Amino acid sequence: MLKVALITTGCRTNQADSSAIRAALKEMPVQFVAQGTQADVVVVNACTLTADADRTAKKAINLAARQGAKPILAGCLATRLVNSNEATLDDVLIVPGTADRNQLISLLKKLALEQQPQDVEKTKPLELRTRPNIKVQDGCNHSCAYCIVPSVRGPAKSVAVDQVKAAVLEAAGLGAAEVVLTGIDLASWGQDLGGKTVFDLLDALLALNTGMRFRISSIEPHGLDEGLFQRLAGHKDMCPFLHVPVQSGSQRILDLMNRDGNVKKLAQMLRLAKQQIPGLSLGLDLICGFPGESEDDFEQTVAFVNAVQADNLHVFPFSKRPGTLAASMLDDVPNAIKAQRVAKLRTMAKHAREKAAASMIGTHVEVVDIKGRNQTSISKNGFEVVRPGPRRQGRFNVFIEGVDGSTLVAQELK
Repeated sequence: MLKVALITTGCRTNQADSSAIRAALKEMPVQFVAQGTQADVVVVNACTLTADADRTAKKAINLAARQGAKPILAGCLATRLVNSNEATLDDVLIVPGTADRNQLISLLKKLALEQQPQDVEKTKPLELRTRPNIKVQDGCNHSCAYCIVPSVRGPAKSVAVDQVKAAVLEAAGLGAAEVVLTGIDLASWGQDLGGKTVFDLLDALLALNTGMRFRISSIEPHGLDEGLFQRLAGHKDMCPFLHVPVQSGSQRILDLMNRDGNVKKLAQMLRLAKQQIPGLSLGLDLICGFPGESEDDFEQTVAFVNAVQADNLHVFPFSKRPGTLAASMLDDVPNAIKAQRVAKLRTMAKHAREKAAASMIGTHVEVVDIKGRNQTSISKNGFEVVRPGPRRQGRFNVFIEGVDGSTLVAQELK
């Protein structure tokens, strides 16, 4: 039995890729284990969005080598290293490919068969996950100055409706309570399928009546539309949750980033979402210290966050990525200033999140349990909930009696 530690860094799309790798090996003599538990092979399915992401992946690779496992680097970082002809990592097998995982899967199958071929006919059950990530789209057609994703994941590609429906039905059959729809640019879903839209996909999935709820992991600003808001607000199986990669509240910086859209119109659309979707949790991605970002530009971002009442921020300091437009720009914002700006936004996010959590005290909310975390659930709008009692399957309601920071403290309804 080949023991494989599969480590995933980065976004939910990477997590979905790792789940697909696990599923493809379900009939092979492969046991997935945690790193450090005498793994034969450690696969690092790595993000390369930021310099910090690269460092995280390389630390995992180095740890695997020290523990005597065979390290394999996959995912976006592997693809970037191969495409750019950068120096390879010593004694590390690099397997590129994000849209097509077959090379990595074939390699793991080969290693498994070499180690224990007699076990091939034994079929292991698929893993039960209460909140699986299902990838419905990959790649991106935009050319944001800071972003390396199009070069490692390629152009936008949609997963066909029937394939997504099959994955959703499989998840329902395994007892999932929620599906997280993932992709690099979900708003572009369907553009390569004869002009379909992401609304067509949502409607097809909701029509299955699986009893599961659906969460959109993130959506680009060009995908914000009243049609989307109506579905999030009006269907019991949609989670009132939006995460939008805004990146900056300064129009000047957005233009330098080569981002489409207008800051004022985006703020109006996000405020409309707050008005139309009861209980909406709004998250934003933001970059601090992009080349040329002045103190005034940063304060415009602060004002934007306050204006749209975001309660969850993913904040990153700008870091140059090789081959991007921004790599040739003068990185003129000192690291200390970047760190100060990141800290300020993260403090704002913490306070906003705690305020939003406190507003739910005394209400009933629907939750699903999180696998592997006893007495911990997640609400429809994405807040962590702690409660007494054993784990439960499916969707159920709890009463929020208090908070601990931004975590909801609940009692299960009798």
